[in-house]
Amino acid sequence: MTRDIELLEPLDDIRRLLHPSLEKFHIIILQLMKIYYNDKLAKTLLFGNFRTIMFFGTIRTKNDSLSDESVNHETIHAHQYWETFGAGLVVWIL
Repeated sequence: MTRDIELLEPLDDIRRLLHPSLEKFHIIILQLMKIYYNDKLAKTLLFGNFRTIMFFGTIRTKNDSLSDESVNHETIHAHQYWETFGAGLVVWIL
């Protein structure tokens, strides 16, 4: 089961701090990102009390649902992933 990400209030605050040219990039990230519930990969990789992971830009969880705080937390990790991936790609191309 998957769910598309919707913008949450804390992300709106972050977007206000961004340069206007970067805002479209962040909206695209949110539109591409998916949440996978009851995910077999998450059940395989996670141990102990860990229930959710951001894995290559997707959010994977052992749970049936996630709180808005958890979604927001993992969404921030996805932003970090795509920003560093993009920066690394630019350096590699140049």
